[in-house]
Amino acid sequence: MTAVSQQPISGVSRFFTRVLLTLLAINFATIAALIYIADSFSTEALSKHAEDDITQQVNFLAAKFDEQYRMALNRSLHNLINTPLLDDYLLGLQAERLVLARRLERLFLQLQKDYPAYHAISFVDSNGQVEVNVRERRREAPRMLLINDEQQPGWSNAATLFEQLKKTPLLLSSGNMEWFIPPREPQVLGPFLTGNGIPALVAGLGKLDIDTGLFGGAIMIQLNLERWMEELRRIRFFGVDPVWVMDMNGNVLLRPKDPKVTFDPRPHLPESTGSKTHLLKTGNGLVVYHDLLVEADKPLLRIAIGLPSNLLLHGISHAVDFFSLVIDFYLLVVVASVVLLVLLSYVIARFLARPVLDLAIARNQLANAQRIARLGHWEWNNEQNRVHFSDNALTILGDTSNARELDFKAFLKLVHPNDRAAFMQVLDNARLRGTPGSIEHRLCVKGGENQFIHHEIDIIAGNRHQIVGTIQDISDRRRADAQIRQLAYFDSVTGLANRTLLNELAERALKTAAKEGTRVGVMFLDLDHFKHINDTWGHEAGDELLRQVAKRLMHSVRPSDTVTSAPDILITNKAVARLGGDEFIVLLPKLHHQDDVMPIAARIQATLTRPFSIAGKEIPVSGSLGISIFPNHGHTMDDLLKHADAAMYQAKAKGRNRFELYTSTMEQKIRQRVSIEMQLHRAIDNEDFVLYYQPRIDMRSGEVIAVEALIRWVDPEQKIISPECFIGIAEETGLIIPIGSWVLRTACAQLRAWHLAGAPGLKVSVNLSPIQFTAPDLIGSITKTLDDTGVDARFVELELTENALFDNIDTGARLAHDLKAYGLKLSIDDFGTGYSSLRLLKRLPVDTLKIDQSFIQNILVDKEDALIVKSTVALGRGLGVRVVAEGVEHHEQFTLLQQLGCDEVQGYLLGRPAPAQEIKTQLIANAKIAMTY
Repeated sequence: MTAVSQQPISGVSRFFTRVLLTLLAINFATIAALIYIADSFSTEALSKHAEDDITQQVNFLAAKFDEQYRMALNRSLHNLINTPLLDDYLLGLQAERLVLARRLERLFLQLQKDYPAYHAISFVDSNGQVEVNVRERRREAPRMLLINDEQQPGWSNAATLFEQLKKTPLLLSSGNMEWFIPPREPQVLGPFLTGNGIPALVAGLGKLDIDTGLFGGAIMIQLNLERWMEELRRIRFFGVDPVWVMDMNGNVLLRPKDPKVTFDPRPHLPESTGSKTHLLKTGNGLVVYHDLLVEADKPLLRIAIGLPSNLLLHGISHAVDFFSLVIDFYLLVVVASVVLLVLLSYVIARFLARPVLDLAIARNQLANAQRIARLGHWEWNNEQNRVHFSDNALTILGDTSNARELDFKAFLKLVHPNDRAAFMQVLDNARLRGTPGSIEHRLCVKGGENQFIHHEIDIIAGNRHQIVGTIQDISDRRRADAQIRQLAYFDSVTGLANRTLLNELAERALKTAAKEGTRVGVMFLDLDHFKHINDTWGHEAGDELLRQVAKRLMHSVRPSDTVTSAPDILITNKAVARLGGDEFIVLLPKLHHQDDVMPIAARIQATLTRPFSIAGKEIPVSGSLGISIFPNHGHTMDDLLKHADAAMYQAKAKGRNRFELYTSTMEQKIRQRVSIEMQLHRAIDNEDFVLYYQPRIDMRSGEVIAVEALIRWVDPEQKIISPECFIGIAEETGLIIPIGSWVLRTACAQLRAWHLAGAPGLKVSVNLSPIQFTAPDLIGSITKTLDDTGVDARFVELELTENALFDNIDTGARLAHDLKAYGLKLSIDDFGTGYSSLRLLKRLPVDTLKIDQSFIQNILVDKEDALIVKSTVALGRGLGVRVVAEGVEHHEQFTLLQQLGCDEVQGYLLGRPAPAQEIKTQLIANAKIAMTY
């Protein structure tokens, strides 16, 4: 019995022995820490700390300058010097340079927006003339002399730098060998002070004219160092700002403002040191300096920090005396605590062994059970206003301070602000009425992530001042619920709300609007030509585009464009949804007026006009937007969506890239569009089409050398329908593929008949839709048609638009070469209305350029149109291709085109489109037209 009873006592004794040894170890460690802290305030230790701190700061400042200025400046200059726009600008004709100069200005302005420190960006030609110049985010007039411009401070320095760049060799020759030497590092001049006293640099890179191999000009950037100087001004050590900045000639650009700083580091600095941080110990204090480089071996600026000795040694003696007193007092406390702990341990081990062990075992078991269940408890005495927490409760609360008690207000602050009212209601029911309760709510834990807990609250029997509660962490369960909700209510590609969540949000918004007398806007957005993007770049690029569009839409809606839902942080409530494909819905609740939706629609349209960066390529995208308003255009979400969809189709019909508000007439247009689509299907089956032909005249011989095939639709009532009424619908629905095949087959059959009838040299041109051009069986379909009709491919010309060829230049060039290899002729239709890079145009085997009729209409009154036509004719002559002018309707236009050297003309003046049987025999036989005008 004695042996059994001694066992727990000995166990408790060993426990308290370990506690005593642990306490002694902690005390000795604390003493060592205090001694170390006191020693760290010695002169040598403090000086070493200051050296390390200052050196680290200077290295950080130098690295920051290198990252934000030198590397950015270098990268910006190289990107600008290598942009294809600059090559096009140097090689371009006068008309093209006007357009390309504006694009260079927009590129410079965007770069200034990205890097506000760039004060000015210019392109200077080889003669020193400023061709393109932007300053402080505004363009300046071109052709401004760089040298002698006294009104622009810093440009004289830029002129000096320009002369240096001009002397840099860009082309070396030896015998019959030549080497192009690309620009290496930017050349930098400065720093200098502008007229406003602001430190600045001028940097530039030479540009080689690849056509002549000579110096073609230079890109120059004026860098404003004022922001960086202001950041240096905020650096403080021991309460003062000791930072100096000098150029390598010793001129001071920044000096301390604090009058306490009298220590000047300049006498201690050597002439040149390289880019490493150096530290000097002088009799007067510490000096740390670092030379900043912009070019590889050329020092530019010098950062220096000087701290006098009196700042380093200030307060040392007081700190040593204080810590000595603390150590003496602490030793006395340690001795007393050890004696007291020994006595207390003996008493507890001797008389309270078994109860303590039982209690410890029970608490350990309870703690383990609570830890496994993620459960904790607390007690609140509302008279003392203190809350006591268990260890597991502190773990759930994320508390690491071991403070087992908190003031009730501090405890209440842990409850999420949106959940406090409901929590206090349950707490008051227990405190005032004795009614227990439970609640699930959020906690604001120290980690920053909201935590979900289940709370049970009750009072101790007979004492309403003593309230107890249990808390259980249910975050994992709630996250699982949120994940299930995410899958059920949100789109997997964009993360936006799906149709299910949209209907819930819309139902609440419509009920609220009906109750409050407000309006709800519904926007239906459909991306223009999204299928073409998927077909060209792939579905992964399409999904990435949808995600970027979703982000822009979320940033475009107002912060108040949301609908209140359950207090659940895992529900976003953003009123933007994706229905599927490239269709997005924007829900706008609480509108007071119908016109309130227009600025938001304009904002969405504007944000879509900026190109999207997909897989390293800039892809332009636009969207058509339809709008409906509750209650004006419907009282249910289905009606509002249907009417917004109708308005969207109206926007597409008007040319896309716009928004339209629903009107009652739109439904009739939708029905008409659906009717046209259905009739088109029947027309394709029945071949209810006819081809009209318009002659093309050679301006030198006056002969009809080609005809253009133009489709017309003959409806059941024998009315002729213009292609403008159905081609757009055919392209959207894909019906343009069979229609285009019929056109090519019919035109080739007619051409074969004309050849047999006595016009062996006549050619026919057929328009090829961008949808047809990207069809997978394009080559096979065309070659089969030519074989079936027996037409020589040399007499068939395919007309393509600029966008079809240049949207994906690699694919376009490959297909064009394949078509040319078969013997077909290729022409670019409506030339000048899209964007054709001269560098890319050289890659395409084009035979003909057709000038769009919009330039011909005003050629007699608009000098710019005349210049564009003249440049296109010269371009065609330089590339060895024929140029055709469309839409010639007046004698004066014909005469001017003849003077400009245009090869062919086409228009009402020389022949209207007509059926094959109405084409005159003399035109088909290539008879000359009388040149009487």
